Amino acid sequence: MFLFCSNESISSGKWGTQTNKVKDMYDVEIREARRIIDDTAKDRASAELRAKRAEEETLKFKDKYSCFLYSKNSIFAIYFSLDMKDY
Repeated sequence: MFLFCSNESISSGKWGTQTNKVKDMYDVEIREARRIIDDTAKDRASAELRAKRAEEETLKFKDKYSCFLYSKNSIFAIYFSLDMKDY
């Protein structure tokens, strides 16, 4: 009997109007949630791009520092080899 009554209410259209009322109630919240998700996705993409650029810049500075240390060590090696020739 319960299923028969349920089928009656579905076929009479009450189910559709109830669903539409719920949909209308939460439609604004759903749109706002989608907007927040979209904004968050944009912010995430921007943050990932900034992180990638920072990583690349760090690698550049690391390479420059390595070259500096190599040059500094080379200069000291030359200086000490010249200094030792005097003795």
